[in-house]
Amino acid sequence: MEKKYTIYTHTTLFSSTEAMSDKVPYLVAVVADENDNRVSAKIEGFELGMDIKIGMPVYLKTNEETGEEYFSL
Repeated sequence: MEKKYTIYTHTTLFSSTEAMSDKVPYLVAVVADENDNRVSAKIEGFELGMDIKIGMPVYLKTNEETGEEYFSL
């Protein structure tokens, strides 16, 4: 099941700690649900050159194998 959020603000990171160095560049955003509850998260599915905009939808998804939740474009 997916839950829809929207991008409230965002930034693209080009440097990172060693643990995340294989993910650079990556997108981090503050996203809001339909009640304007906000959370910051790394957004999966981002590729350099994508036109990311305030108000774009993102989706909270669950990895079926691990049960881990993540945000995705």
